[in-house]
Order: sequence, then structure tokens, then C-alpha cells
Amino acid sequence: MLTVRTLRSLNPGADKWISDGAVRGGGALWARIGPRAVSFYFRYSHNGRKRAIALGGYDETGARGLTLALAREGAARLSKLYRSGVTDLHEHLQRERNAADAARQAAEDTAKRELSTVTQFSPAVVIEKSPPLGLADR
Repeated sequence: MLTVRTLRSLNPGADKWISDGAVRGGGALWARIGPRAVSFYFRYSHNGRKRAIALGGYDETGARGLTLALAREGAARLSKLYRSGVTDLHEHLQRERNAADAARQAAEDTAKRELSTVTQFSPAVVIEKSPPLGLADR
């Protein structure tokens, strides 16, 4: 079981994996103690192969990485998705990224077209300086 105390006591350098424990068939949060840092992964099986999705690096304060609590939240979201029947999480996440990229590009293209139309067909507006209301009659 992963704890902040355990993560604090580990020395980077040893290539070691530690599991947070898991319900069978739901994937699990793992911490990899690498040469320079600790990183979190969600590990699961797809078609008999073990797969891992990087969640991010560990930082106890959360300023430069994930806290253990945030890593657990991310793993819980992926586990829920996996248990719902999405067994190839890599493919699913790639499709989501592609859809988000396409939507962002479409929004940018629409904004460019609208800006082009406004600047192309808008008549020039001339603002004349006139005296404040009520002062011109004096």
C-alpha cells in the first residue's frame, strides 16, 4: 500500500515498482521509483498484455507534480472507465485527445473566418468629435 510516509522514505535510484493495491480486474495505481524521481502510473491489462498510463511525477506538496491523493483520484477515474467496459484505455484516451484537438481547430477556424468577414465587409466608421450634448446651442 502506498503512503506518503513510504514515498518519503524511498531513495531515488533503485528502479522499483510499488502497488497501491487493487481490486482484481480494475487496474491499479503504481509508483515507480526511478533513477531521479518517483512517478505514478495506472497499470491495467488489455488482451493479455500489461499496459501502463503515466499519470505524472510525485511531489508531496503538489507544487511540481501530483500528490498521492491526486494520483489516487486519477487512477480511480481510469479504473472506473476500465470497469465500465473501456478495456483499451490508451486508444480511448487518444481518441479523446484527437476529438479535443479537432474541436479546438474548428473553433480557431471559425473565429478566423468570422474575423475575416467582419474586417472585409465592415464599412469604415468615422467618429466625429462633437461637443457634449446641450453645449452646442449656447
